Amino acid sequence: MALAFSACWEIRLPEKHLIGELIASGTNDEITLEIGPDRHYGLGGPFSSVREYLRAYIKSSLIALEKQQGIEEYKALYLPRIRDFVNTRLQEIPAVVEKVPIVAMHADMGPHNVIVSSERPTDIQAIIDWEFLASAPYASLYRIIEMLFREPAPNGFGPEYDRSDELREAFWSTIPKWKRWNKSEATQTFLEWFKFGLFMKPEWRSDDLSDDEKEGYWRENIRAVENILEKHTLDLYQPSNAPLVVDIISH
Repeated sequence: MALAFSACWEIRLPEKHLIGELIASGTNDEITLEIGPDRHYGLGGPFSSVREYLRAYIKSSLIALEKQQGIEEYKALYLPRIRDFVNTRLQEIPAVVEKVPIVAMHADMGPHNVIVSSERPTDIQAIIDWEFLASAPYASLYRIIEMLFREPAPNGFGPEYDRSDELREAFWSTIPKWKRWNKSEATQTFLEWFKFGLFMKPEWRSDDLSDDEKEGYWRENIRAVENILEKHTLDLYQPSNAPLVVDIISH
């Protein structure tokens, strides 16, 4: 799978630093790529900078959170704080994120869309289902890549497989150029802000879950949100009538 991702990331883009949907047109056996507004997530664009893209992504995530039903406990604690943060702090996204490579991003990359040789599984013969293709920071594929190392789950981010760290190491070691990028300050800073948008809106959680299941259901959401709020907000806002984090997790 690492080789399939890398193959996409090496596709030459029509405009090196523009972020948006990649639109293909073909004449006389030649394919031409253009970059237009993002339709897959409805972000708009095209965006001329990574920071502009991140701001649009985070604002879109806030709208989704505001519309989400059945997560009132979570909203009571986090929605006012998130809204205040989004309205006042997005200009603080560090300039270092502009170094993250912009690549061709297959929106549904996975084993189901990669055809390999029956004799040599490391030989990729084709990558299919190019319905949605974007020009975007490679680290925007964080969730798709991370789910290679996790079990499927209703909350969208299941527990790690046994020896998941070894699986991650094998993945990134297969593509050493991208392994170096993945450890870079630029990527780690990008992911801090991207995860804030990615995990901002939790999935609905049933009251029928056991205490252990409830404890883990919103863990990644809370971790990503608290990380950005605590790091970038001096005066954390918490409504006096809001439940504590422990109440959200265990009740």
